[in-house]
Amino acid sequence: MTYKAVILAVALSWFMVGFGSYRFSVPGWHLAGSTPEKYMAVGSSVAGRMGGPAAFLIGLEASTEGFGTLMQIFPATKFEGQRVRFSARIRSTRDLNTATGLWMRIDDAEGRYLVYDDIQEPLPVRKSWTRFEVVLDVPIGARNIAIGIALKGNGALGIDDVKFETVPMTALVTGRKQIDSNSISSTYNLEPTNLDFKN
Repeated sequence: MTYKAVILAVALSWFMVGFGSYRFSVPGWHLAGSTPEKYMAVGSSVAGRMGGPAAFLIGLEASTEGFGTLMQIFPATKFEGQRVRFSARIRSTRDLNTATGLWMRIDDAEGRYLVYDDIQEPLPVRKSWTRFEVVLDVPIGARNIAIGIALKGNGALGIDDVKFETVPMTALVTGRKQIDSNSISSTYNLEPTNLDFKN
């Protein structure tokens, strides 16, 4: 049994579900973060909330140094001047006191953060799928939108029932402005991609 297969078996036991048909990649999504080599992305055909497809971000080490994220980036052009919501159901295998969970970021043409938000409160073990959401305004002139889930250390996060949509301007904004410049992934999609994990 390969190292990845062992880790997957452990994650399967955490969630107490069968992964069915699985693969060590999630089309349209990619691993990033400060230490992506310490994490694994797994797509499953049957481990989702309703027995359908889902994706999992699995930590390979217990180290608290760095983090991994399963994410995608797409152009912001069609969403400029609008309010958008990224929502998904998340399931975790342990108390994630240092993980951000769900997050969304909007960048300018130079790759600098314009607006950002994540789940900052500790994420307790959730044996059932729980919905979270992030709502941001897309500034005029924004270049890209990035969405994903993040994890620090070992354990696993499952993500299912993903939605990215525009919402009325009356919807509560959850985000905050960021002034730091950070490394930006260079893998882009033309639009939100494979949100149902069926590909």
